[in-house]
Amino acid sequence: MDYLAKNGVHYSWEKAQYSINKGLWGTSVGGKETLTSGQPLPSEAYPSQLQKNGEEKVTVRIQKGELVAVNGKLISLPTTLWF
Repeated sequence: MDYLAKNGVHYSWEKAQYSINKGLWGTSVGGKETLTSGQPLPSEAYPSQLQKNGEEKVTVRIQKGELVAVNGKLISLPTTLWF
C-alpha cells in the first residue's frame, strides 16, 4: 500500500478490506466480520451510505409476472440472464 501511495495510487484502503459485489438485484458486501456472526459490518464498508431516513412509499407495476416500472418510471431488465 505504501508503494502504491508513493506512486500516485490513492485509494480508500479501509474499503479495500471488503468484497463488494454489485448485481442485478442488489449489492452484497463481505469482510472479516461476515466470517462469524459476532460482529456487524461497519457502515463505512458499504459502497454508498444511506441518503434518506424514515419511510418512503414505493409503487411497482407488474405485467405478466415481471417488474416493468418503479414509482411510475419504466425500467428495462436484461432479456437474457446467464446462470
